[in-house]
Amino acid sequence: MDFVDNCYLIKHTQGWFLWDTGVSDAVAAMPDGLAPADPKAVFWRRPKTLASQLDQLGVKPSDVKAMAISHTHPDHIGNVEMFPATMLYVQKAEYEWPGVNNQPRFKPEHPVTRLEGDRDVFGDGSVTILSTPGTRPVINRYW
Repeated sequence: MDFVDNCYLIKHTQGWFLWDTGVSDAVAAMPDGLAPADPKAVFWRRPKTLASQLDQLGVKPSDVKAMAISHTHPDHIGNVEMFPATMLYVQKAEYEWPGVNNQPRFKPEHPVTRLEGDRDVFGDGSVTILSTPGTRPVINRYW
């Protein structure tokens, strides 16, 4: 089954903002894709990397000033560390949810703002992260 994951790059006067980072770019180098742990699940394939798509737009990872993730499944956080100095916005409950073998999902040195509710990212109402506990957070963009 084909599986689609999305990332959204938003241009703001204060800088680039990235919503979700998709499946790890490393999957693009795997000719057969990444096999699932559960044989009934999907194989992950990545025909284009996030890095190449950003490059196509003339955007370097260091140009991304802020990013947020909807939740901490691997198909949403796979490329977070491509942006090691970029502020990461994530709901506190998602940040604290342990990964495989009870390991943290993010490097402790990665700059992070743990949210407990909504957040107006740029302080002008144009990009607002809405907390949606029990479902998945959404991002609203107004202009």
